[in-house]
Amino acid sequence: MHKCLRQLRLFISFCFLLIWSGVLWGEEARITAENMSYDSKTGAFVAEKNVRIERVELLITAPRGDGNLKSRKITLSGGVHIGGKWEQEPVDLSCNSLDGDLSQDGEYILREKVSGYFGTRSIDADELNMSKIAFSSKKVRKFEDSQQKIFVSAESVKGTIKEGQTTDINASGNVVIIFTGTDGQKTRITGSTATYSKAQDSLRVRGNAVALQLDRALRAEEILYSPGTGKMEASGQPQVTFQLHEKKGNDANERKDS
Repeated sequence: MHKCLRQLRLFISFCFLLIWSGVLWGEEARITAENMSYDSKTGAFVAEKNVRIERVELLITAPRGDGNLKSRKITLSGGVHIGGKWEQEPVDLSCNSLDGDLSQDGEYILREKVSGYFGTRSIDADELNMSKIAFSSKKVRKFEDSQQKIFVSAESVKGTIKEGQTTDINASGNVVIIFTGTDGQKTRITGSTATYSKAQDSLRVRGNAVALQLDRALRAEEILYSPGTGKMEASGQPQVTFQLHEKKGNDANERKDS
């Protein structure tokens, strides 16, 4: 009985510290779990079973968590889920583990089997590092922005976010980028590195770059593409190839006439 009361008092004290200090993103927050221990001298804590971090419209859950209130660092493991809203954008992400800095401008690193979406961006990768204004990811099988109508896969992808929009993207290592035009036509460009700027309406791909569009292929050391206009510029031994379609219907009619 005394042990239960002690755990309950400890739990209440722990939650109060988190709510009072407002360490999560500078707003009122709460951490709960079925089992929890906290060292008031060092600030270290360990939480197990149904760990929940709640902040306004955001909820993070995991089987286990530990960290330190003084350093404002936290680690969640065993299968993490992030849902609700973050920076006023809808978010639904899952991963095996998460490392976070609970200060107002902290970063959050999601590791292993990262999948889901944040805002208009969906992702499938081995790692995702998120902050208020930027993101970076590793071993990216898919990064897709439905608003920009861009798909990216690469060894690493970095980007910046402003007012809910992806403004810049940098990708490196086995880069594949696909833009979908307003007419539904897809332009696929591959290379070693790529830099995209929304403000400049430009995508620059370097290193054995290849652009495919319908039945045409453009190869060069560097390709500059404008998603808005559809124009391309190539430098470094550019080469264009295209398919010659056989007009079978006309040939058949000509044979009949003869």
